Amino acid sequence: MGQTCPHCGMESDDERICSWCGKSLVDEATPTEGPERPIQEAADVEPPSAKPPVETGGGRHQGAAAAMMAAEADKERRAKWPYYLAVVASLAFVIFGWSAISLRGALQLPKEPGQWQSVGSENEYLHLQVPDTWEFSTGGSRGGFEQVTVKSGKFCLVKIRGTQALGALADATGARPRGNDPAEVPFEETGMGMFHAKLGGLVNEEDPNYEEAAMQPCTFAGGTAAYSTYTTVKRAGVLPVNIKGWRITTLSIGPYAYSIHVECPEKHWDKFQPIASNIIGSVTRG
Repeated sequence: MGQTCPHCGMESDDERICSWCGKSLVDEATPTEGPERPIQEAADVEPPSAKPPVETGGGRHQGAAAAMMAAEADKERRAKWPYYLAVVASLAFVIFGWSAISLRGALQLPKEPGQWQSVGSENEYLHLQVPDTWEFSTGGSRGGFEQVTVKSGKFCLVKIRGTQALGALADATGARPRGNDPAEVPFEETGMGMFHAKLGGLVNEEDPNYEEAAMQPCTFAGGTAAYSTYTTVKRAGVLPVNIKGWRITTLSIGPYAYSIHVECPEKHWDKFQPIASNIIGSVTRG
């Protein structure tokens, strides 16, 4: 009896080659089963897609690459230092150059007076004589305040400022107990002296470089006043300028009490002081 062909399904007379379709019947024979292989536990089987983790920085080549990159980064940082230094040097040159120019202007000698001219304050409460070669400005509001500024350069100036608020403060500070003989009271303890000292304390709070000598009595616009010689430090750019001056305080003159600053660079004080004295001495009430 023949064998059924797995290819065409016909019964072949030959057991080796199908007599119908001519295909081999030997190759299609079922292979002999080999020995049974042991079955691995599911927990021991690693998924085919899993890959071992790569250790960062591991291996000889990876370590060499990291070292090379670090060396390059360090080299790049060192290469930028000259650029940074050049930028800092340029900024310093600009700042100090500008400061030197400002200092040169600030330290100019006060201008010679030339001709003297009469001027008045904003409210015409004060009149004074000023050099025509110096800058003069005034401002204020009637019933509020007035300010007069006479200056030569940035730091050579006479500034007179009067306000009703100062007048009220002078009245409050200057009140003394009755019965004291003015001739027996030290000047510092008089109403004028206490008011001057109070304003000096306010100036010192705003300017830690401010130092002044003991107060002295004087006159301003025909009225009693007090003055102190002082020193401080101002800036021309980033460079310091030593300043010397007078701080003058008055009690009420008309509606206002006045606070006056007369100052210039200390090195020019001997030349500036006589001109400033003439300006202050020329002030009269309007």
